[in-house]
Amino acid sequence: MEIINGLDFKIENSAVSLGKFDGFHRGHRLLLNRILEQKDMHATIFTFDGIWKGPQIYVEQEKRDLLQRLGVEREVLFPFREETKSMTPEAFIQEILVERMDAKLICVGEDFRFGCGRRGNVEMLDEYASKYGYELCVFPKICEDGEVISSTRIRRELAEGKIETANRLLGDPYFVSGEVVHGNALGRTIGMPTANLVPGSQKLLPVYGVYASRVEVDGKIYAGVTNVGVKPTVGASQANVETTLLHFDGDLYGKQMKVSDIIRELNRLGAKHGIGIIDIVENRVVGMKSRGVYETPGGTILYEAHQQLEELILDRDTTALKLDMGNKFAQIVYEGKWFTPLREAVQAFVDKTQEYVTGEVKFKLYKGNIIKAGTTSPYSLYNESIASFTTGDLYDHHDAEGFINLFGLSLKVRAMKLQENEKKLGN
Repeated sequence: MEIINGLDFKIENSAVSLGKFDGFHRGHRLLLNRILEQKDMHATIFTFDGIWKGPQIYVEQEKRDLLQRLGVEREVLFPFREETKSMTPEAFIQEILVERMDAKLICVGEDFRFGCGRRGNVEMLDEYASKYGYELCVFPKICEDGEVISSTRIRRELAEGKIETANRLLGDPYFVSGEVVHGNALGRTIGMPTANLVPGSQKLLPVYGVYASRVEVDGKIYAGVTNVGVKPTVGASQANVETTLLHFDGDLYGKQMKVSDIIRELNRLGAKHGIGIIDIVENRVVGMKSRGVYETPGGTILYEAHQQLEELILDRDTTALKLDMGNKFAQIVYEGKWFTPLREAVQAFVDKTQEYVTGEVKFKLYKGNIIKAGTTSPYSLYNESIASFTTGDLYDHHDAEGFINLFGLSLKVRAMKLQENEKKLGN
């Protein structure tokens, strides 16, 4: 994505979305989607550089990563200084939007203001549309739970630890990204190494606490547990983001890492369709039966996705034993026996089986049901040529005769013995 910073620029045939874009929430997405629909124009974001001074939901690099992922071609960072502050709304339309940006489509929110003294508004943009030949799209505010979706509201939700609500308003999971730095390496002393990010003062962090997270490193996704806050017990004073990655064995120092809250997002999606609700009578460790009603939409979706991948990747015998060992592992954890040699041994088996369990899983969610819609993996053991029985060179159905003779030997011996006994009785 091209970044234009300054006053000396000239672009052509652009579809422009104007705003502060300090959060890229669902309201902003309406504007972005509109300009991205214009396949014959260049999708361009225009914002004022330096207008926002406080902590940001997404810092500049995070914003650019998001924009690039969405397909935006360029971002214009217009300097907010005395020269530009004094520009009249009329001059801004003519000199910037028309002459420098060649805007054919302009998308703004209904409260967008611009020009000296904020005198410019959507009515003025509409007034000049026919004169300069651009199309104007004005988007109203959108509401969630009776309240307008805004960056201010999202900041409040993050400050209160309501990550699920913030994710719903954003339209994407909130995340923190940056370079992994060296910590005190205390986690390694207990076999739980962690990755440390220091996001800086410009990054708006959620309320201090511990979060389930998804971590992206070198294009791969790992489950993680993330602590946000300071660590005064180990001599720290600056807020940082410390993540323990599950099933990761490698060196993270110096790598770019992004942490997002996938569990909470899946909880939101799954809950809408009644996924993951269970009513059971369970046998407690203490010897009693107890009725429990549980709801784990995100966990249920992830579990189902994992099963689908294992179905493709693991061989028959490993799949059968993995099922037994998985139940054993769950029992060990349920009984609080984490720090035991048995847990370590079972986990070693599970970890080994998961080395190649990766891929893409698609589901449809409907009235409590998770419906398979396609699973792919570079390590899939499924081969149509083999599975067809009738085509291909890798499988000859006559080979099955050997197994029939081998596994049927005991039956053959039994039949011969019965026949022999019948003859004796007949005599």
